[in-house]
Amino acid sequence: MTAEASTQDLLPAELTMGTVMLKVGDIKLMTDYYQRALGLETVAEQDGGLYLGRQQKPLVHLAPAPGLNLPSRGEAGLFHTALLFEDQHSLAATIATAAQYEPQSFTGSADHLVSEAFYFNDPEGNGIELYWDRPRAAWSWEGKNVVMDSLALPPQRYLQQYLTEESVAGQRQAAAGVGHVHLQVGDVQSAHEFYVGTLGFEKTAGWHGQALFVFRGRPAPGRRRRRARPPAGRRRPVGA
Repeated sequence: MTAEASTQDLLPAELTMGTVMLKVGDIKLMTDYYQRALGLETVAEQDGGLYLGRQQKPLVHLAPAPGLNLPSRGEAGLFHTALLFEDQHSLAATIATAAQYEPQSFTGSADHLVSEAFYFNDPEGNGIELYWDRPRAAWSWEGKNVVMDSLALPPQRYLQQYLTEESVAGQRQAAAGVGHVHLQVGDVQSAHEFYVGTLGFEKTAGWHGQALFVFRGRPAPGRRRRRARPPAGRRRPVGA
């Protein structure tokens, strides 16, 4: 099966990201984190767990799994769930509450040219990316591949520039969505064969043979591209 055939036959062009399900060992601790640190609210309590999100839109489904064994380093699965914000001020507000909740949970930040991203770990080790996409008109392309990098993005300077009293007060009312998930895989080429050749995603970027960025769905002008990304890191599998 070719990538072209998969793209045409398997995945609709209007495909978007849905709710990410996380199996959690301590539902109270994890609920507290996603509510207080990330500013999410309970949307529904069903399917044996909690749906948390913004503006009544569920973003994360926490499913209780008592006795859950955390994955060892290097196992395939979820590296992080990436929450996409509409503007830099609402992003800054959530960066601030996440850092205040547990300063040690912050793991880094980067300007990727297409986006500004800040990284955290939740209490059970699941990665969280909080980010804002630059307008697509500002992206650079080399053929069909978007140009990306990983440049310094000092968090304190970012907060000084964009954090306001208004953005903090309106944090829970600000829209956010699941922009992409980042997966760890054992072999990038095998991941390419499966996600592109079998499932029908389209490759949009690579990263020195160590990462593959794939997507499906072509958003209308002004809407942000959704991304699914293998690999690197460690975390548990994701359901969406």
